[in-house]
Amino acid sequence: MYSDPAYGELALLAELLLDVAERVTRWRQRHLSAVKRCMGAKPGTGGSSGLTWLRKAADQDVFPELWTVRNEL
Repeated sequence: MYSDPAYGELALLAELLLDVAERVTRWRQRHLSAVKRCMGAKPGTGGSSGLTWLRKAADQDVFPELWTVRNEL
C-alpha cells in the first residue's frame, strides 16, 4: 500500500489514523496522570482497579496493525 502509487489515498488514510492513535495515546497518558493526582490508588469507577487498569490501557497501541505495517517499512 505504501509503495504502490495506486494506493496513495489509502496510505494517506493510514497516516491520518496513526495521527489519531498518537493523540489517543497522549490523552490516555494525561488522563492517567490526572487520576494519579486526584484519586491516587483508590478503586476506579465501575469497580475497575483504577490506576492499574488505566496503566494497561495507556500502554496499549491504538490500531496496532497499522503500527506493525509502518514499522516494517
